[in-house]
Amino acid sequence: MPTAARLVSAICLMFVAYFLSMLVIPLMPESTDFGYFVPVNLVLGLCIGWIVMGKRVGRGTTAAINNGLTGVFVFQMLATALIFLGAYFAGAGRVGAVLALAFFGHGLWQVTRLSNHRETRALEVFKSNLWAGTIIVVGLVAAALL
Repeated sequence: MPTAARLVSAICLMFVAYFLSMLVIPLMPESTDFGYFVPVNLVLGLCIGWIVMGKRVGRGTTAAINNGLTGVFVFQMLATALIFLGAYFAGAGRVGAVLALAFFGHGLWQVTRLSNHRETRALEVFKSNLWAGTIIVVGLVAAALL
């Protein structure tokens, strides 16, 4: 159901996605063709703001902080999925697909760990993001080498 909270969340996340996209573009080589980079990020921001964050508004300060962290986590998962999908279509093949599944498995592990233990495991789950980064790096390096 459309609400003002969902609309504002979607617009704010679209703004953040656009701003971050514009920060990334100058850091890449000039020959880089970004294609649909900015529009895809805008759509991701719109969807996450509307679906994930907009429905959780108005529950207090702690819930607002958790809502923001959840939105960032979902954005990270979707963006990484698109990176692995791009690597797959660029020729990474099965290596890219297996490591994408490993990354999603790690993400699901994080979600279930937080769902079951809440605050007691939050720091442990946050520190496990090191493994998520390792999975991404290993996956892209392995795909490039094979």
